[in-house]
Amino acid sequence: MENKELKEKQKKEAIERLKILQREYKVHPNVLTEFRANETIYYSETLNKFFCGVLYWLANKQEFVDEVRKIEEKQNIFVYHCILNHTEFGDLLTMLYVSSDEEYWQYERKQLIDDGIINAYVCNLDDKYFSEFGGVKINGKNGGLVREY
Repeated sequence: MENKELKEKQKKEAIERLKILQREYKVHPNVLTEFRANETIYYSETLNKFFCGVLYWLANKQEFVDEVRKIEEKQNIFVYHCILNHTEFGDLLTMLYVSSDEEYWQYERKQLIDDGIINAYVCNLDDKYFSEFGGVKINGKNGGLVREY
């Protein structure tokens, strides 16, 4: 399949997942609206236990944009939302993405709805060696998302 065709399919799937995030996790409607309009990606930041799920445009931080583009190109994935956490291990940018493997998309949507678990790439911004792919559990908070684990 041509890369442009795959990217369009991934974008449609990302929209479906953003609809789920809005419906099930009360993510602010602008996240979906602006993604549909011009592929604007938001990130949700947890500053502390009181300020969590705070939304920002990914484009506000060129470092984040660069990390997203690098992993998208390298792994043929499509990122649609990020979560920023400040931890004892460093600042972690969790990238929610659509893979290039369509046969898993329906299962991944179901897992997101039923369990709040979704595939992500977690980029350790302070030490790239500790970046990895895996499943993360999310929840909605203050119009954005928080990563539970």
